[in-house]
Amino acid sequence: MMKRLSGIALIVTCLAGCDRPPAPTASTVTISAVALHFKVDGMTCDGCAKSIESEVAELPGVTTCKASHENGSLTVQTTDPAVEPKVIAAVSGLQFEIQRIETTPANDEAPADASNSSGETAQPAAGGH
Repeated sequence: MMKRLSGIALIVTCLAGCDRPPAPTASTVTISAVALHFKVDGMTCDGCAKSIESEVAELPGVTTCKASHENGSLTVQTTDPAVEPKVIAAVSGLQFEIQRIETTPANDEAPADASNSSGETAQPAAGGH
């Protein structure tokens, strides 16, 4: 019994004198939100945009999302940039073509249009419903 108490006292003494900084807690961890901007081909109406928004909004880590069939774009705000492949899979599963344009800090303005690398505006593909 005495050896067990001595061992516990030694552990408590070591822990109390430890020079390690404390582990981060929920109050000390800062998570920065980012906006993921995508080009989406195939949206022909507001219904297309709403179906994409409904599907993407259900993904864990997504805080907001906005699709525009006029611009052929999707903007997703998230605290987890690793959600990108899930967004791509969800939109692709709805039979739309999707490609990431850029990532910016959350609440930044979305790109003016969904231009490709040559500067041409993406045209919706036929169908899409």
